[in-house]
Amino acid sequence: MWDAFLANGKVPEKDLRPLVSESWKRSSSYGVNPGSIKAQIVLGEEDVYNIKTESEMIESAGPILKDLARIITDTKHVAFLCNNLGQIVEVIGDSDIQYRAALNHLSAGADWSEERAGTNAIGTALKLNSPVQIFSAEHFCEGWHTWTCSATPIHNPVTGDILGILDITGSWNYHQSHTLGLVVAQARAIEMSLHQKEMIRQQKLTDQYLAVSTTPNADGSLAIDIHGRVSHINQRAARQLGAEPGLIIGRNLAGFPSLQNAISEILSRGEPNRQYEATIMETKLSRELHIAGTQMVENGKPIGVLVTVRAASPPDKHRNPYLEPEGLPRETDPVDTFWNRAKVKSHNRAAGNNTRSEAGNSAARYSFASILGHDQSFLKSIEMAKRATLNDSTVLIQGESGTGKELFAQAIHVGSQRSAGPFVTINCGALPKDLIVSELFGYAEGAFTGASKGGNPGKFELACGGTIFLDEIGEMPLDQQVNLLRVLEERTVSRIGGRHTIPIDVKIIAATNKNLFDQVRNGNFREDLFYRLNVINISLPPLRERLEDISLLVSSFLEKARRELGRPDLQISDEAVRILESYHWPGNIRELHNVIERTIQLNCCDSGYITSDCLPPELSEPPNKKTAVHFRDSVYLHLTDLKQNLYEPEPRLGVVQSAERDFLLKTLSECNYNMTKAAAELKMARSTLYRKFKKLHCEPN
Repeated sequence: MWDAFLANGKVPEKDLRPLVSESWKRSSSYGVNPGSIKAQIVLGEEDVYNIKTESEMIESAGPILKDLARIITDTKHVAFLCNNLGQIVEVIGDSDIQYRAALNHLSAGADWSEERAGTNAIGTALKLNSPVQIFSAEHFCEGWHTWTCSATPIHNPVTGDILGILDITGSWNYHQSHTLGLVVAQARAIEMSLHQKEMIRQQKLTDQYLAVSTTPNADGSLAIDIHGRVSHINQRAARQLGAEPGLIIGRNLAGFPSLQNAISEILSRGEPNRQYEATIMETKLSRELHIAGTQMVENGKPIGVLVTVRAASPPDKHRNPYLEPEGLPRETDPVDTFWNRAKVKSHNRAAGNNTRSEAGNSAARYSFASILGHDQSFLKSIEMAKRATLNDSTVLIQGESGTGKELFAQAIHVGSQRSAGPFVTINCGALPKDLIVSELFGYAEGAFTGASKGGNPGKFELACGGTIFLDEIGEMPLDQQVNLLRVLEERTVSRIGGRHTIPIDVKIIAATNKNLFDQVRNGNFREDLFYRLNVINISLPPLRERLEDISLLVSSFLEKARRELGRPDLQISDEAVRILESYHWPGNIRELHNVIERTIQLNCCDSGYITSDCLPPELSEPPNKKTAVHFRDSVYLHLTDLKQNLYEPEPRLGVVQSAERDFLLKTLSECNYNMTKAAAELKMARSTLYRKFKKLHCEPN
């Protein structure tokens, strides 16, 4: 075929695979010499070194190439890692084959793109953006006919762009059909490593964004990742840009070219943690905006830009009113960075005795970038959660303990238009029955003896403008559920002892480890409340049903430990991972995290290499699921029955009496159940306090 092509210059299409014949046509049009026996060297040693040290893809490929080197040793094959131009930057494999390959310039610095080297697996895979295997005389150039090559692209897991090419090459007479599958598997492993790093980077950017955007009176703020996409945006910034948060998150700022250019400048040329300011004109908005942006870094590498945006004030003579195309925005005093402003605001909030903080309001720390997994059922849960960010419908998250229900709740809040508002959590299973009403709805001044002056807001009031997370909703006593139902129906609350209703503007997310439908059938949960809560239902699979995600989770836990403990040497053996993947994990992700942490702290040898011997011995025992579940369920049922028996004999009290008892019990708890201290705190005699408890049918001990 090849000889005939040389003789008449026509591509023998009938005798070649279509992808090969098309590649030959392209090679001919490029002017590639079919008689070539050496590829062109285009990179010097220093160029190759610079590419290797600056490329995250090549860094991520390092451990995977080491494993690949062990696989192909003594197989008469070599592997090549190339950049996105088809230029070889790394070579591994049999030394004698490397020597032979170097004679054809199959070596570092050589250009194997189709434009330079004709039809070959590296260049053709790059051109077609798909896995390719080229056998012997299918190569366009005569010099490559002694080789069989298998190559596939490596993609950016976020943008889909080609980052490089992985190729395995061997002598034509050692051709193995499964080589292409091996190459594809190794490339996917590199992409998985890049994906993990991207998620960690997104989490770091989220943490830094929340430090700024959740402070009181924060400006409009948005976070832009290193790919130029909007990672987070609060309502103030969305209003300034005239955009819907749900429609702009995950997209670039192509609709706002001036803002996009400014951010690109900061990402490419700005100094880390330095704030730059500019006043820009967006034609789409027909008005000026004042922006301030800071390049955020982690381990010396950019992770994105944090931007504040507000309507521009009248320009002053000291400020350049527009961002010059060839320069950076104006730099402010380096002391006035996002970090320092966040610290000052945080300090002022703590010093100001902020009511929300005292009441237990906690900022959401996790976004969807924090949620790791590739299991299909788990990905469906993530997709459903992302849809829940687009509206204010009530969400019910169901799953076993340790499956990540609060993580999902926080991600929904952070991804919604309410991300700038508070995220308030209340554990319905941790509160005494008589404290639930006052905790949820608050009380008015004078509602009972010792009630705070001015009263006290409940969790629903504190969550206004944001999200309230009702954890363990299945534990809420049946007689208290009607109060929650009323709030869901009317969207108002009434404080205990108060005369007025207070409108609330909150998104409600509830979670439970119980099957609420079964609870309804058994008479333990109100049917009308169940249907009010179950508007958007998110079911989280247990870890034993998504074992393929264990290696991903373990990698994330180890990466976190490396950073926090300063132990870059931490690694885990394949055998240890296999043991983790064979365990049934009754405690789910929480149990897995605890096992990894305990292993690192107590059992990990000084080398930092976790082997199967380092793991707790119970992980290697054959799982007895039936026994484990039976034991756990029997304990749970016993505790449930005990709890019901404790509650049943209590006399019914009026709302005010219940609130007074709640307050007295809470004070007693804060005084470590010391009656003398509690009486002093309440400014009453100890005997009076005893009488009050007796009157309220409550035994303080």
